[in-house]
Amino acid sequence: MSVSIKQTLDVKKGTVDGVEKSIVQACRLVASQARALTPVDTGNLRSSIGYTTVLEKDGELTTTPKKMVGYVGTPVSYGIYQEFGTRRMAPQPFLRPAAGALAAGSENATVKKIMFNAMKTYEGGF
Repeated sequence: MSVSIKQTLDVKKGTVDGVEKSIVQACRLVASQARALTPVDTGNLRSSIGYTTVLEKDGELTTTPKKMVGYVGTPVSYGIYQEFGTRRMAPQPFLRPAAGALAAGSENATVKKIMFNAMKTYEGGF
């Protein structure tokens, strides 16, 4: 189970490295927040949360990312049941709220700053 972080802007070639770096930063933030939100019994689910991007990998996710895409998730089979629940178990989401916090919260300012700096370094501006 994983959530993906995609950069959907039409970016110029000179900004791709900066965008990739901002995606790594976003993945780090989402993974960190997801670990904090994960319900703990044995700690296996929490310790399995990782991310993967073209530039960097943390954890055991087997997804191979494309350019300007990052994945945050867990390879643990019961992660999806924790996230969405079952007929007999209420959901205890950790990935979706973590991604939502990045999109809506103060952490987003960090990613915006990285994006702005990446765009600023492109010759000719934006």
